[in-house]
Amino acid sequence: MLAADPPNVDGARETARRTIRDGNRASDVITRLRALCSKKETTIESLDLDEAIREVIALSLSELQRNRVILRTELADDLPLITAIESSFSRSS
Repeated sequence: MLAADPPNVDGARETARRTIRDGNRASDVITRLRALCSKKETTIESLDLDEAIREVIALSLSELQRNRVILRTELADDLPLITAIESSFSRSS
Protein backbone atom coordinates (compact mmCIF):
# COMPACT_ATOMS: atom_id res chain seq x y z
CA MET A 1 0.00 0.00 0.00
CA LEU A 2 2.81 2.37 0.79
CA ALA A 3 4.66 1.44 -2.42
CA ALA A 4 1.68 2.48 -4.55
CA ASP A 5 1.76 5.74 -6.47
CA PRO A 6 0.37 7.64 -4.61
CA PRO A 7 0.86 5.73 -1.33
CA ASN A 8 -2.31 4.50 0.36
CA VAL A 9 -1.50 5.79 3.85
CA ASP A 10 -5.04 5.38 5.18
CA GLY A 11 -5.18 1.76 4.00
CA ALA A 12 -1.78 1.00 5.53
CA ARG A 13 -2.84 2.63 8.79
CA GLU A 14 -6.03 0.53 8.92
CA THR A 15 -4.09 -2.65 8.14
CA ALA A 16 -1.64 -1.89 10.95
CA ARG A 17 -4.51 -1.19 13.35
CA ARG A 18 -6.20 -4.51 12.50
CA THR A 19 -2.91 -6.38 12.80
CA ILE A 20 -2.33 -4.96 16.28
CA ARG A 21 -5.91 -5.72 17.31
CA ASP A 22 -5.71 -9.31 16.05
CA GLY A 23 -2.31 -9.75 17.70
CA ASN A 24 -3.75 -8.63 21.03
CA ARG A 25 -6.69 -11.03 20.64
CA ALA A 26 -4.34 -13.90 19.81
CA SER A 27 -2.25 -13.03 22.86
CA ASP A 28 -5.36 -13.17 25.05
CA VAL A 29 -6.29 -16.59 23.66
CA ILE A 30 -2.76 -17.92 24.25
CA THR A 31 -2.82 -16.58 27.80
CA ARG A 32 -6.11 -18.38 28.44
CA LEU A 33 -4.80 -21.62 26.93
CA ARG A 34 -1.69 -21.45 29.10
CA ALA A 35 -3.87 -20.95 32.15
CA LEU A 36 -5.90 -24.02 31.19
CA CYS A 37 -2.73 -26.08 30.93
CA SER A 38 -1.24 -24.92 34.22
CA LYS A 39 -1.81 -26.69 37.50
CA LYS A 40 -4.33 -24.75 39.49
CA GLU A 41 -7.48 -25.21 41.48
CA THR A 42 -10.93 -25.41 40.00
CA THR A 43 -12.52 -22.03 39.43
CA ILE A 44 -16.00 -20.99 38.41
CA GLU A 45 -16.56 -17.95 36.26
CA SER A 46 -19.29 -16.35 34.18
CA LEU A 47 -18.88 -16.51 30.42
CA ASP A 48 -20.61 -14.55 27.68
CA LEU A 49 -20.98 -17.01 24.81
CA ASP A 50 -21.76 -14.26 22.31
CA GLU A 51 -18.48 -12.54 23.15
CA ALA A 52 -16.57 -15.83 22.89
CA ILE A 53 -18.10 -16.43 19.46
CA ARG A 54 -17.20 -12.91 18.33
CA GLU A 55 -13.59 -13.44 19.45
CA VAL A 56 -13.31 -16.71 17.50
CA ILE A 57 -14.76 -15.04 14.41
CA ALA A 58 -12.39 -12.08 14.74
CA LEU A 59 -9.40 -14.40 15.02
CA SER A 60 -10.61 -16.40 12.01
CA LEU A 61 -11.63 -13.45 9.86
CA SER A 62 -8.53 -13.23 7.65
CA GLU A 63 -8.69 -16.98 6.93
CA LEU A 64 -12.40 -16.73 6.16
CA GLN A 65 -11.79 -13.83 3.78
CA ARG A 66 -8.83 -15.57 2.13
CA ASN A 67 -11.05 -18.57 1.39
CA ARG A 68 -14.00 -16.38 0.36
CA VAL A 69 -16.21 -17.73 3.11
CA ILE A 70 -19.30 -15.71 3.92
CA LEU A 71 -20.23 -16.09 7.57
CA ARG A 72 -23.57 -14.92 8.84
CA THR A 73 -24.32 -14.92 12.54
CA GLU A 74 -27.49 -14.28 14.47
CA LEU A 75 -26.56 -13.79 18.11
CA ALA A 76 -29.03 -12.79 20.79
CA ASP A 77 -27.93 -9.76 22.79
CA ASP A 78 -30.04 -10.54 25.84
CA LEU A 79 -28.86 -14.03 26.76
CA PRO A 80 -27.71 -14.58 30.34
CA LEU A 81 -24.09 -15.42 31.10
CA ILE A 82 -23.30 -19.10 31.52
CA THR A 83 -21.33 -20.63 34.37
CA ALA A 84 -18.04 -22.12 33.20
CA ILE A 85 -16.02 -24.45 35.37
CA GLU A 86 -12.30 -24.43 34.78
CA SER A 87 -10.50 -27.32 36.40
CA SER A 88 -6.81 -28.00 36.81
CA PHE A 89 -5.10 -29.82 33.98
CA SER A 90 -1.96 -31.78 34.57
CA ARG A 91 0.54 -32.29 31.79
CA SER A 92 2.92 -35.18 31.74
CA SER A 93 6.57 -34.14 31.57
